[in-house]
Amino acid sequence: MIASIIKTVLVVDDDAFQHQIINNALRDENYNIISKLNGESALTWLLRTRPDLILMDINIPDYNGIEMLQKIKSYKHQVGVPIIMITSNQKRGMVIESLQKGAVDYIVKPFTRDLLVEKVRAALVI
Repeated sequence: MIASIIKTVLVVDDDAFQHQIINNALRDENYNIISKLNGESALTWLLRTRPDLILMDINIPDYNGIEMLQKIKSYKHQVGVPIIMITSNQKRGMVIESLQKGAVDYIVKPFTRDLLVEKVRAALVI
């Protein structure tokens, strides 16, 4: 029997309730979910560890998501880690900019469990 490799997903969002929603949605998918409530703690964690995927809110208090995206992309050991931006901001410019800066996808809040699972699965096979 081949053991399956558990994928690590880093969730960066200042809203603890969003972490709960994401954890509940991904619970049956057998991912190792790491939750960070701000950019600084996420960046500190990312200096030491490489997740398989990052789900990141565009609006976090200590960094905006675009700044965070660029900072993460500057870490050589994080090259190739897919980042999905999560936003309640549906402004076309913000979404386009995040994709231009290296995000692989985005999810608009509120989202369904099925949409989140589908996008996470797709990002993990990139």
